[in-house]
Amino acid sequence: MLLDHQGILRIQIIRMNSDTLYTRLILDVKGGATITSKDYDGFQNIMVFR
Repeated sequence: MLLDHQGILRIQIIRMNSDTLYTRLILDVKGGATITSKDYDGFQNIMVFR
């Protein structure tokens, strides 16, 4: 909890960018898979969990 000099509670809120395209995909690839992506000048992130 963070209070300012007037005793008002200040909370930092983290939000996604409103001008960014977000896509989520969950795949069950127990039998194996190959993941590819196209060349892109912007940021791309692929997370793989075991």
